Amino acid sequence: MTNLYVSLRCGKINQSTETAMHNHNMRVSETKKENNVDYSRSHLNKLIMGRSDTVKAVNERIEEIVPRKVRADANRILEFVISASPEYFYDFEKLNITRKQWDSLTPVNDKNYHNKVKKVFETLDQKKLDQFTEKVKEFCKQEFGENLINCVLHLDEKTPHFHIAITPIVKNSLTAKKYFTPITAKGWQDKIGDLCAPLGLLRGEENDKKHESLKDNRLKQAVKNGYRKGYKAGYKKALANSDRFANKVENFMRPGQLEANQVEIENLKKNEIKLKETLKEAQQDRYRVIDKNRNLQRELRKYEPIEKLKPSVLEPQKATKEALSTIKPQTTAPIIVTPSSDSVAGAEASLNEALSNLKNAELKHGINSPQAINARVAVQRAKEALNRANEARSKPKI
Repeated sequence: MTNLYVSLRCGKINQSTETAMHNHNMRVSETKKENNVDYSRSHLNKLIMGRSDTVKAVNERIEEIVPRKVRADANRILEFVISASPEYFYDFEKLNITRKQWDSLTPVNDKNYHNKVKKVFETLDQKKLDQFTEKVKEFCKQEFGENLINCVLHLDEKTPHFHIAITPIVKNSLTAKKYFTPITAKGWQDKIGDLCAPLGLLRGEENDKKHESLKDNRLKQAVKNGYRKGYKAGYKKALANSDRFANKVENFMRPGQLEANQVEIENLKKNEIKLKETLKEAQQDRYRVIDKNRNLQRELRKYEPIEKLKPSVLEPQKATKEALSTIKPQTTAPIIVTPSSDSVAGAEASLNEALSNLKNAELKHGINSPQAINARVAVQRAKEALNRANEARSKPKI
């Protein structure tokens, strides 16, 4: 007689995957459809314990018990999947099928997968399912208590099983690391094995391997059942993919196309070389401009503003005044001497020339160039000369 087993697996769920877990367990997603689910039987699923609003229930439980703020990446849920050998629920002998045939049946390698599973499902022993359900409920009450969020029975997949969601709270702390350890995992396996022993179910066999998560186990089963190795329909799909790839290669290698591709590659290489040369020239121009600016800065630092006219420059004017003061006044009417208008006109001409030189220097060398600075000094001198000429003309001298 074949031994029948009860199985229990556990996985950690963080906040980013809570909604996906809830949508799968409660079958509430309207867009995502899974090929291993027979949605015509989803109405048979049952909420055995707890609440249907998984995420809200988790939030309320944590806010009530955990005083500290929970990290965003914390594992807020532990999800358990409890099931038993399919021969416990179904009558394989009646349908004349073997366990090996049942395990090899997948949605990928058999187009009539759901019809075949539904035919086996018709042999479900409801009494055994009810007894197993009571044992699962007893296990949840004893092991999880108030940490239990919900327990859902799925009857729309291959073998009946239960999804159980709990919050891993120890005292006042949310800690999946302390709640789910190799020791606690072994304890859960022993507990569910002891509870289901009266039903003729044995505890799953122990091994020395590290405990696998639900995700790792599903991937392992997928590989085993042909999702990844290319068996049967998967093998045909792999061949089709290889044919499509071969066609692409053949199109690439067809006569004339290879030469055209090679010419395009060479043109791209030439364009790359030209772009690199252009970039190098632009960098050199930039360095030249930087050097020129540095030289101009050095020249500006060397420049010293022209000092105001020293008193010695005014000595001749002072001597002229003293000489005039020695001349004896005449008895005749005074002669009024006015400066010639030529001196004013000359000063104006000098100013215009200085302004023109300033404009040319700024345009040619820049506003802050040494040439422009010298030109401004010349303009200032021309303005002062013109002012002196105008003052001399407006004040007649005797």
